[in-house]
Amino acid sequence: MKDTFDQSNKGIRKKRLKRFILIHGIVVASFVFILLVYKCPFNLIFQMPCPGCGITRAHFALLHFDILGAFTYHPLFFLVIPALIYVPHREVLPWHFKPRTEIVILSVVVVLFILVYIFRLVFGFPFTQ
Repeated sequence: MKDTFDQSNKGIRKKRLKRFILIHGIVVASFVFILLVYKCPFNLIFQMPCPGCGITRAHFALLHFDILGAFTYHPLFFLVIPALIYVPHREVLPWHFKPRTEIVILSVVVVLFILVYIFRLVFGFPFTQ
């Protein structure tokens, strides 16, 4: 009985390790893509900025300790880093939100992004590419 339990644990660990490597590989590839060749597909297709336009520039401004500039590029830039940490690691963190709470948080964030997007379109805040 113990052998099957150990084997199932190894299988679960192996699955988690594969998922961990895949998610981190995607994140690293995304960062390389953003740094080297990124052009917003929404902007290329519709000739207007997307709700997330400015987040990359906001993080670059933050790296230069330009907090006001970061908020100017996109006022919700500070939500990205916690999300990038929490989402791929939620299964291994000592605490995590219940699925219902995650849905509520995601809904609030989506509504915030839409409201900021509409506000920025109406009042013309910087969307420079």
